[in-house]
Amino acid sequence: MDVITVTGLHAYPVKSCAGVDLQQARVTPRGLEFDRDFMVVDDENDFVSQRKVPELALVVPTIGDGAITLTAPGMEAVQVPLELEADAGALITATVHRRPMTGQVVREDLNDWFTTFLPPYKDNRRFRLLRVREDVPTYIKDRYQKAGASNLVGFADGSAMLLASEPSLAQLNMQLDEPVPMNRFRPNIVVDGADLPTTRTSGLTSRSAGWTRSSSRRRTGVPLLTQTSAPPLSARRSVAHCGRERVSTLTTTPTKGCFSHRT
Repeated sequence: MDVITVTGLHAYPVKSCAGVDLQQARVTPRGLEFDRDFMVVDDENDFVSQRKVPELALVVPTIGDGAITLTAPGMEAVQVPLELEADAGALITATVHRRPMTGQVVREDLNDWFTTFLPPYKDNRRFRLLRVREDVPTYIKDRYQKAGASNLVGFADGSAMLLASEPSLAQLNMQLDEPVPMNRFRPNIVVDGADLPTTRTSGLTSRSAGWTRSSSRRRTGVPLLTQTSAPPLSARRSVAHCGRERVSTLTTTPTKGCFSHRT
């Protein structure tokens, strides 16, 4: 059996914002430490993704001692505390792909920061930043739960972690006119090696109890912009149009290993 090498570790402290490259990572019962502990929601308490507001890709977190520093073009850096005093009055029930998740509003000045930086969409007037509450857990879907595992998840779409493989990306890019980088799929763990699954739509996902083969997932919302830039409002329609070929290719191309996407 050939060696499988970990080539990348990544956490995304604020869901849908830029990621943080890691040299090592602590694994908690609900995934990599700091991964998707925070999330931006709109007026209807629905999570905000790059599909709605691409400029989230420009919000860059830096993990420090006791706080995460957020930077964005034209904005002063702001500190987000890693620890949050429980406040029942600040708890809200948000939705992620129509699935309820409970979080606590962090601070009003952080809500102001995101509202100032992010452009409006639809009738939304204000953004708010939520943090996971450890005492109000969220679990992965019943059909994915395993006996003896924590089955916990933060603000991630589905599973505690996402594993992607270099051979999958290479095979996918052979089918595209314009290759895409690995960060487009926002994985937590990236692996390389010849001895990876080779069936048409096989994949690997992470569960709290270990690695398991997963079924194919048809994703229709892979980010169509680079993870270091965002188009102006006037250009978003053309970005979506040019990306349809990529989405179609992703859902029909045989791939090695794992390919999925999370916000």
